[in-house]
Amino acid sequence: ATPVPDKNSTGPPPTTVKSANQIDDDKLPAAEYLSVVDDYPQALNQLADHLARQLPPDSGELVWLFDQSQNMIDDRGIISQNLQEMYLQYSLRMKYYFDLESDVPPPLTTIISFGQNLSLHTQKSTSDLGAIRKSIDQIPVDESGQENMCGALATTLKLLAPAASRSKRKLAIILVTDESGDDGDSVEDVVNLAKKFETPIFILGRETNFGSPFSQLRWFDGKSKLTHWLRINRGPETAGLECLQWNGFHSRRDVFGSGLGPFEQVRIAKESGGIFFMLPGEEENILAVGVGNRRRSNLIPMSEYLPDLRSRKEYEQARQQSPFRRQIWNIIQTLNPNIDSKLDFGLMYYSMTPSEFRQQATQEIQAAWRAMTLVETALSTLEEIRPLRTEETSKRWQASYDLITAQLTTYRVRLFQFILVMDRHVTKPSKPKDTKSNKWHAVRVRTTIDPDEQEFERIKSAYRLSASHPGFLQEIKAAQTQAKTLSEFVIAEHPGTPWAQQATFEWTTGYGVKLVDRFIDPRYLNNLDKDIKLPKR
Repeated sequence: ATPVPDKNSTGPPPTTVKSANQIDDDKLPAAEYLSVVDDYPQALNQLADHLARQLPPDSGELVWLFDQSQNMIDDRGIISQNLQEMYLQYSLRMKYYFDLESDVPPPLTTIISFGQNLSLHTQKSTSDLGAIRKSIDQIPVDESGQENMCGALATTLKLLAPAASRSKRKLAIILVTDESGDDGDSVEDVVNLAKKFETPIFILGRETNFGSPFSQLRWFDGKSKLTHWLRINRGPETAGLECLQWNGFHSRRDVFGSGLGPFEQVRIAKESGGIFFMLPGEEENILAVGVGNRRRSNLIPMSEYLPDLRSRKEYEQARQQSPFRRQIWNIIQTLNPNIDSKLDFGLMYYSMTPSEFRQQATQEIQAAWRAMTLVETALSTLEEIRPLRTEETSKRWQASYDLITAQLTTYRVRLFQFILVMDRHVTKPSKPKDTKSNKWHAVRVRTTIDPDEQEFERIKSAYRLSASHPGFLQEIKAAQTQAKTLSEFVIAEHPGTPWAQQATFEWTTGYGVKLVDRFIDPRYLNNLDKDIKLPKR
């Protein structure tokens, strides 16, 4: 029988083999299927150690499965450059763990890549390092924009695992990607196949954005000198949405790190016996707030907030059976601008021509008032289920409740400020500070304004308010105080977590809205630069 290495062994001294434990344990979530790494060399070093522990010394086989997207070209190059060192570490560790006298050759390796379809780059598995690196360097860029990750994994398992099993070889798959893929509904097919063929799947991936399926990635077009934002799939970390996808005006664009990988990838790694290696992303190219708060800072307290990694079906059944979770989910769905496009409004590109601005303002005020009505209904529902919060056993769902309550209370204040600012600009239009400016743009600010007597009367008449002017002003101040108090509660109750970071952002951004003048390149507005070919994601 093949000897099994000691799983608790720390390995030989660093002078012989590089240490695999390069991150302090107290900075990691309590999950053996997740490892946070600083770069590819560190990830490959840890990967070599895990492979040496799991594969037999004379019958192990590796499959590298690479994402074909354009954004992964540099990643593939880095892996190719560091492959020799990784395989050396694998051989040294294998020799040590199994107490072998002779050197262990590089494992037989197959190179496959995927986008919309699957491509095989080695006609047969090989241990020739030069041939392996050449195959990696020749991986094409897929122009379809589709990333069928689960389909690629399932096909790879069906293609190679039976033959490996018949040859009594132990197969391991290494997936390299920076997105969560477009076919996440097929994740259970991969899990079942991996278990059937006893094939661990190791994933070199990225941290997801907290509670959101998407990120906006900066892409600069050298020809037009224009910057564009490409939406990419990177999350969420849960089987279903547990956070608002709306920021009070439009779809979320914040980027707060979740401390975890995409649900499908982490589930596959966990269930197959592999590991999800969380690499740093392209933070300098990611749109929006929160980028500076990513990764290590929100990993320390996350062990209490690890998501439910059961199948999506089991997750949804558990959510449906809980009145508390079900109502939170309903609110998230109701206020999702990806479902209700009328919630996607506000803040950008208003005309400087008074008559055109008036028309735009009328539409925006109506949209904002409708949104406020939906927010009021949601807050009433949250108040009704408040007694259930103490019965909830999941810290994640408690935190979601707390944050959503604070956010919606904040958005109610901010939406009224937006209505007031738009109404005031219609009746008392200000002049741009820069003569080159061609658009008004609404931004969030810390200072708020109160309606004067005339503004209040217009609002009171339009929306049938019953309060007096002084009473209404008191209501505004009370709402602002409540929003601050609820945000402070989230920060105190869930310190160091993404929920606290999000609440801090909402609070420190302020409750006010202001119109500022800006120059917007007409090519963005009129689609004049039709020659620009945006890269597929």
